[in-house]
Amino acid sequence: MADEAMVDGASIVAQSLKAQGVEYIFGIVGIPVTEVAIACQAEGIKFVGMRNEQAASYAAGCIGYLTGKPAVCLVVSGPGLVHALAGMSNANENGWPLIVIGGSTDADQEGQGGFQEFPQVESTRIFSKFSARPSSIERIPFYIEKAVRYSTYGRPGACYIDLAGNQIRGTVAESAVWQLTPCPPPPKTLADPSSVKTAIQELMRAKRPLVIVGKGAGYSGAEGSIRMFLETCGLPFLPTPMGKGVVADEHELCVSAARSRALLQADVILLLGARLNWILHFGKPPRFRPDVKVIQVDLCPEELGNNIRPVTALHGDVDCVVRQFLEELQRLPSGFRFDPKSEWWTSLKQKIEQNKQNSNKLIQDTEIPMNYYTALDRINALLPKDCIIVNEGSNTMDIGRTMLPNTFPRHRLDAGTFGTMGVGVGFALAAALYCRDHQPGKRVVCIEGDSAIGFSGMEMETVVRYKLPIVFVVVNNSGIGHGIDKETWTSMTNEEDPCIASPPFSLSPMVRYDQMMKALGGEGYLAMTPDEITTSLRKCLDDKVKPSLVNVIIRGDAARKQQFLEELQRLPSGFRFDPKSEWWTSLKQKIEQNKQNSNKLIQDTEIPMNYYTALDRINALLPKDCIIVNEGSNTMDIGRTMLPNTFPRHRLDAGTFGTMGVGVGFALAAALYCRDHQPGKRVVCIEGDSAIGFSGMEMETVVRYKLPIVFVVVNNSGIGHGIDKETWTSMTNEEDPCIASPPFSLSPMVRYDQMMKALGGEGYLAMTPDEITTSLRKCLDDKVKPSLVNVIIRGDAARKQQDFNWLTRSSKL
Repeated sequence: MADEAMVDGASIVAQSLKAQGVEYIFGIVGIPVTEVAIACQAEGIKFVGMRNEQAASYAAGCIGYLTGKPAVCLVVSGPGLVHALAGMSNANENGWPLIVIGGSTDADQEGQGGFQEFPQVESTRIFSKFSARPSSIERIPFYIEKAVRYSTYGRPGACYIDLAGNQIRGTVAESAVWQLTPCPPPPKTLADPSSVKTAIQELMRAKRPLVIVGKGAGYSGAEGSIRMFLETCGLPFLPTPMGKGVVADEHELCVSAARSRALLQADVILLLGARLNWILHFGKPPRFRPDVKVIQVDLCPEELGNNIRPVTALHGDVDCVVRQFLEELQRLPSGFRFDPKSEWWTSLKQKIEQNKQNSNKLIQDTEIPMNYYTALDRINALLPKDCIIVNEGSNTMDIGRTMLPNTFPRHRLDAGTFGTMGVGVGFALAAALYCRDHQPGKRVVCIEGDSAIGFSGMEMETVVRYKLPIVFVVVNNSGIGHGIDKETWTSMTNEEDPCIASPPFSLSPMVRYDQMMKALGGEGYLAMTPDEITTSLRKCLDDKVKPSLVNVIIRGDAARKQQFLEELQRLPSGFRFDPKSEWWTSLKQKIEQNKQNSNKLIQDTEIPMNYYTALDRINALLPKDCIIVNEGSNTMDIGRTMLPNTFPRHRLDAGTFGTMGVGVGFALAAALYCRDHQPGKRVVCIEGDSAIGFSGMEMETVVRYKLPIVFVVVNNSGIGHGIDKETWTSMTNEEDPCIASPPFSLSPMVRYDQMMKALGGEGYLAMTPDEITTSLRKCLDDKVKPSLVNVIIRGDAARKQQDFNWLTRSSKL
């Protein structure tokens, strides 16, 4: 009997990836994954050797977005995998398929401090949909098929496969290897027909409808159906940054140039594959109407209702659902088309024209060095309509979203949902590879800020190595958002250590990235004027073989107001902003308007009081030089405006980490310091009733050390929102409080004043503004004992009623 054929783990990995349709692998070889890369190339899978696993993981994720199929990022163990976590998190946040395969320590060395030993499966779980090590060499195909399936089905994301060194090198009989068929494309789902009907009815009733087209619509391939839907209905639409091009930015229905007005004034918004996250301001005021109705279409059911409860939620593939919309419209006897002469369209068009005029003023600025708008306008004028634009940076990306329009879907790549800086060169490289293999002749143009290029500029060597004719444009302002000119920089750093003298946002002035590209084997050009941009960029676009770079020099403060930093006061002419400027006038008007709004709440005479009435009475008596400790939910938030400070370091609150429970400890420390170093200075600790619960027992410590702190508890009987005593009694008499009481509620009207007395201090109850005044005066007059004023306010004071629908179980609400 002939010897049975054997196969090693590396070959099984390669064959499995090939069988599942994987085309590209990005990574850096080393122990123990070199054999995997070689085996993959033998199977015809393209391997791209990168300079950093971070950029490799970004590139692989980008392929997933462009094709809907995962690429692989292959990394060595330990640090190599840690670098790739950036791309895994980026892919997960963006909803892009990606598979990372990491080598790891041989199984028999685990726990002994093996080479680059690291808890890789455990570490990747929080950044992926699926993370595992194959249980045996024979079962490698099972795990790879599962990773492909998990990365593409449902909401796409990252997956991780861990391969021990002995699994890669080990061999098994070919007949023992699991054989799996290719994973089919993810099934496309339709929305509930009744929800489709409701959505159309809501749009038909809208006076100010708006469609927001997101990145998910591009991933779905919904461009044809969405364009037909928009043109059929005549609805204004707004793309998210990477939703640009699903319908052309220059389409007559696009209202990107009136984005703020469209978002703020729309009464019904249809979300197509867009999430109400930070990019869309969470769908909340002041950027959106408080009563806006949202119709949400999303592939991910968990996303439906995030931040805003939609009037209609449609779970399904965006393309399929929009086609359902079109079918529903055909059933309507008279169809539906929004009036193009409506007040809404008139308002949007006026704003579009106004904003275009504002941009044109900046475009026509002839000052040298240039500003962003002048530079980007010249760049855009030469870009092919069908090029893929990679756009990354601070101002370069933000302004580029308006100055670099897209005509086709999936033709804009930027920092995305995760706001990831450093993705640009990896994205451009991946896009150029894809175009070379699937859309020959299509150009990739990567427009980077000079801070952005610093993350992965060395990958330009990879671009040269793989002969990818990417055109790079570096918009160079010598800084991160704001730069320093060469003369100022020289003066500053000649006088002092640059670690002390140079502003933290500054980079070296006028770095010659064009010469760097030449050193790496490409072509480079320096552009100081608009005409030099035109000349240089034409040369780059004419070259279909070599990668090239145009280094565009702009002003350090281009299109941004001057940053007020102590270092900049060294400027010869100094700086003072015009107090009569339009900006100051606008701010003062807003300040006065907000003061009037606060005054209405302050003058509210209802008992129990609201926050504004109570805090206004408290503030009226506070010494100007007292240290204010302010903690709680609404108590702290409203206290920031209602409790002004005159001196530095005289306000202590939850701080950067938002830590609840710091109040009494902070007050105690401040009072000790004042007693020893600033005798007579008072410490006043103004706490919400939820906050005092974290460390209220430390009031005994305060009494023990004879620290005359004045505590004020603003008591609304809850965490942000409380329940009145009658309602509370009714609810808890009928059911177990563990079930019946809302999770935000505390016991109503807790007597913290009596608690302070029990601990040895003085305590007062204040139900009215006058009682606050009387009680607080007594506390401030007492220079020996700690004291507390328990201020009772309404449970829903100065906040709208919280919508907890499960509270309707109680008939008393």
